[in-house]
Amino acid sequence: MSCCQDGELRYSLKKINWAVLLLAFVLVPRALGAGERLYVGTPQFEKMKSLEGAWEAVDPKNPDEKLFSEFHILENGRKLEEKSFVGTGRESASVYFENDGKLLVTITAKTYSPVPFEYRYARYNEYIFILAIGSGIKPDEPHLHERDFSFIDRDHIDQKWIYFDAGKPKETTVLKLTRVRGQEPVRESKKAAKKRREKEDAEAQARESAKAEEMKKARESEEARKAAEAAKAEAAWREAEAKKAEKMKEAEEARKAEEDRKSRVLEEKERVQKAEEDKKAAELKKAENARKAKEASRPPAPAAEPSKEKPQPKEKKPNLAVRIFKVIIGD
Repeated sequence: MSCCQDGELRYSLKKINWAVLLLAFVLVPRALGAGERLYVGTPQFEKMKSLEGAWEAVDPKNPDEKLFSEFHILENGRKLEEKSFVGTGRESASVYFENDGKLLVTITAKTYSPVPFEYRYARYNEYIFILAIGSGIKPDEPHLHERDFSFIDRDHIDQKWIYFDAGKPKETTVLKLTRVRGQEPVRESKKAAKKRREKEDAEAQARESAKAEEMKKARESEEARKAAEAAKAEAAWREAEAKKAEKMKEAEEARKAEEDRKSRVLEEKERVQKAEEDKKAAELKKAENARKAKEASRPPAPAAEPSKEKPQPKEKKPNLAVRIFKVIIGD
């Protein structure tokens, strides 16, 4: 090969290399999300993002069946979506993200509204996610309380779902997940992410509307219940007042009847007493008339003879001067 041909070959290779670099410079950022850099979070979040892909596990409740989970990185690495129990009635979606350097996760299922969890701590090679404070779930009601991830190796993890009831652990489901090779996920494009976010926003708005409608119905039901209870209480109060008035009326009538009876007894007693007094007065008058008649029929008594004895002369009392003198002399 001549020097001229060798120079032409080198020039062609340089042109090809520059074309490849230019193509990579244009296409790679598009594949990564419209020129944005991949988001790099805390070590815990990056560890969770390493789960991207498809996973399977034996159903602990039915060993003949398998359960499937999928992990997808969204929004250029800012979120990690997990779909668990895919194709079953227990299917749920978990979205992992960071807020002020804190790893959080929101779990949504068909049977309940989104529930927030937060990364609490790591125990050996295990990540612990606990129900977030202020989740709105009461401690005594049944709920998913804890999610744990045990990283065995790159292709094996153990996942725990711990459910609480009445403030105590009730049930624990353990999934021994194995990575499914050959089913690597495709990165989400910006357009697809936008559509997905719009869909999620619409679903969230629908859930909020349904929740507001449910709260409105619950409020109306509560108001109706309170109104019914108030009407019932008022009716009971009126009935009690009517019974009370009836009892008072009966007591008043009984009191008047008792007063009438006492009055009649007193009148009868006075009548009997007056009759007895009249009878005694009549008997006294009759006895007096009989005495007078008897005295009238008796002959007059003879007149008394005058006394022959001489009257005794009255003793003269000394006058005052003589009495004073006697007192002085001691007589």
